Amino acid sequence: MRLINTETLELEEFLQPIPPYAILSHTWEGQEVTLQEWNSVPREHLLSVLAHLEGLNPADALIREWLDSQPDSWHNRSALDPSGRLEKVGYWKILEACIEAREDGLWYLWVDTNCIDKTSSAELSEAINSMYIWYRSAAVCYAYLVDVPDPDPADNSPSEAIEKSPTDLLRGSALEAFRRSRWFSRGWTLQELLAPKKVRFYSRYWRYLGNKKKLASLLAEITRIDKKYLSYAVDIRSASVAQRMAAVANRTTTRPEDIAYCLLGLFNVNMPLLYGEGTKAFVRLQEEIIKASDDHSIFAWAWMEELKGRQFLQAVVARQGRLSYDFKPNCPTHRLQHLLQDRIKREVARPTILALDPVCFFDASAVPIMKPTSSPGVFTVTNLGLSLALPGFIQPCRRLAFGIIHNEFNSVDGTTMVIMIPLVRHYKHLDHWTRTSFPTAPVTVVFRGLVDPIDLLVELSTIKVCRDVQHASFYFDAFGGTSHRFGFWLLFPQTRIYRVAAHRLNMRFNLVHGSVLGDGMYNDHGIFFDPNPQDQRQVLGGLLVFHTEVVAEQRRRRQKNPFLLLFLALEVRKKANGEFEKTYAGSRVFIHRKAPDDVLYLLKKFAAHTGDHLDDVSLSKFECDDPAKTAFKRRLKLSRASVTHLNDEALSHSPHSEITLTEVKLLYSE
Repeated sequence: MRLINTETLELEEFLQPIPPYAILSHTWEGQEVTLQEWNSVPREHLLSVLAHLEGLNPADALIREWLDSQPDSWHNRSALDPSGRLEKVGYWKILEACIEAREDGLWYLWVDTNCIDKTSSAELSEAINSMYIWYRSAAVCYAYLVDVPDPDPADNSPSEAIEKSPTDLLRGSALEAFRRSRWFSRGWTLQELLAPKKVRFYSRYWRYLGNKKKLASLLAEITRIDKKYLSYAVDIRSASVAQRMAAVANRTTTRPEDIAYCLLGLFNVNMPLLYGEGTKAFVRLQEEIIKASDDHSIFAWAWMEELKGRQFLQAVVARQGRLSYDFKPNCPTHRLQHLLQDRIKREVARPTILALDPVCFFDASAVPIMKPTSSPGVFTVTNLGLSLALPGFIQPCRRLAFGIIHNEFNSVDGTTMVIMIPLVRHYKHLDHWTRTSFPTAPVTVVFRGLVDPIDLLVELSTIKVCRDVQHASFYFDAFGGTSHRFGFWLLFPQTRIYRVAAHRLNMRFNLVHGSVLGDGMYNDHGIFFDPNPQDQRQVLGGLLVFHTEVVAEQRRRRQKNPFLLLFLALEVRKKANGEFEKTYAGSRVFIHRKAPDDVLYLLKKFAAHTGDHLDDVSLSKFECDDPAKTAFKRRLKLSRASVTHLNDEALSHSPHSEITLTEVKLLYSE
């Protein structure tokens, strides 16, 4: 580690032990000093300027003139630097930091501009991989905010901002400038805020503004980082992966790879630096993280519309409460604007189950450490991609699955909360899965009467996730992409193992027919529709007919294959503002020996019955005309089917969608 001796201003190298030192945190401007430039200036000249600075007040007009002068008027600095050797403002930052360190009784200072030989790629790589430890080990960190003016003592006018100020040193326009400071939007300054125990903030003219402990509440508001991590009560590296990712979700770096490299220390991982790899660096970082962690929250990210190359949304997917998603008008503007300026949207692709960019974690600051109780938490990274064991639902279409990344049992009300991520088969490698942007975010559902999701799912299986990218259009086509306002998504296990006595039944479902009323569509994972804008009150509905395929593994013979008729309907009413709201949802499922001849007739009858019995608690009076609705009288029979509506989610491409998650349960008995 190379340090500046604050007395001699010489650069000294240390292995072990390293003496106590201060460290500087700042945003890079256009006039930073390199190691070679620092060494080219005679020490006597640097020491004379340092002595001159020590005799001046930071607010002295001479210093202000030197700092504020433009590159074409460097002659104004002649009083401090007669020889004109220190033509870069970066010298000013280093010398002022040396003065602060000397006042604190520290003989050494580290600065990321002149203490690293950036002409050596090996040294640069070592420094970046060690930087978190260096900031963490510093006796004190000086955070220099060049865009924050000195507080005006005459600014005593009452305002909301002043009332919220945690210190008398930061008020009025200085407080507002502090909130908007570029220092809070840069990627590298995140670890510089979190790693050191002591951080002091300084204005443009090195006026002390406060320390991290006193400003913790204000810093938490600005950065959206929990106060306990800012006050050093809890180590940030004990937070979930998603929470740490959320901390950098609205920050930017000059080089695209640095958004990954600046997080190495935060996740306590190391990896070689490959400048030129672009956004692949962040995917590679996540692969390094999962090698050392079984926290499934790394998969709890949400797609941003901007990253899909689609129209900008004022409302983006966000997390509300503890573990549920909703929409809110809150947007990571710094990061998104930076990405769009860098033309990231020209590569409209999804890499794997891993996020493309930290911005996808913007609303994950409250996501805890996650792990399904039935998962061993073993991840394997191969040349083909990621392999992990997850319980999950597989839809009848066999192209879509929901992999469970977390479940939690509530002993008070007997419910089990399950968080799932949507996966789709790769268009080329059909035995591999990859993350889809529809739904845009992990789905949270609540089941009753379950202690473990394995009670309703297939046995634990290994999901292979492809590393190859896929373009957005494939996903929309594969899903029968929709922007419909209302609809039903089916949580319908495609392969579920039922145990009946000594028999093991393997069941599959194939969509053979369907129908939908009005402006809508259906496919083998749901029904979607839009209301007629002219009607004040209307019933929307659809019918799906599935053919079941059952195999008794012990007997190695197929059972009689019935048909499932799934009716789904809801009532919507127009509000005063012209928008529609759902007021009722109903469904019925029937077991039939054969497929019905007139699907549309049955659907209209069910919709009419629904409209006539909206006040009924149950729709059990509805009957199909097909008399063969009873179960088969065999030793093993499908005796009962039920439908349960779970919570509503915004699963559509439309930010205003309201899709009802619907669970289909089947029961076999002797």
